[in-house]
Amino acid sequence: AKLGIVNGGADGYFRPNDPITRQQMAAILWRYAQYKGVSVKANGTTMPDFADRAEIASWAGEAVSWAYSRGIMTGKSAARLDPNGGATRAEAACMLMRFAENVTDIADRDGDGVPAYLEAFFGSSDESADTDGDGISDYIEIYQIGSDPTVADSSEDADDDGLTNLEELETYGT
Repeated sequence: AKLGIVNGGADGYFRPNDPITRQQMAAILWRYAQYKGVSVKANGTTMPDFADRAEIASWAGEAVSWAYSRGIMTGKSAARLDPNGGATRAEAACMLMRFAENVTDIADRDGDGVPAYLEAFFGSSDESADTDGDGISDYIEIYQIGSDPTVADSSEDADDDGLTNLEELETYGT
């Protein structure tokens, strides 16, 4: 609450034991993303004209649009969003999982098995599975060889066994 990520109701009360609505959940995730410096602009995905779209509160409109565009929030059906409906435990878990996968640095954007925060740490690409183009994936270089994924090192011998990194990978898969 101190950081503005969660707010009280219109009556000024916080109500921590009340159930949470789907639009409240979207707003909390939207504000948290803002707090962490993540872009909270909708990505161009157009939200369908749900029959209950007018039920989205004015304070939640931008957050719901963002959550829908990022794949965090989906409709209850093709015709209904249910913004004021309570978020079930399953819906809350799915929204949190989608937030982690689609918005945070936990995501593996290029599918190479290396989360974005590690790609950023090493300076490797989160759009390419082999940043240095040496034929060894970033994942193998980081987790198996222990080498820098931004430096072509397929001809080096990281463990001094007489085989280059690439020969060892091709021969033994390690």
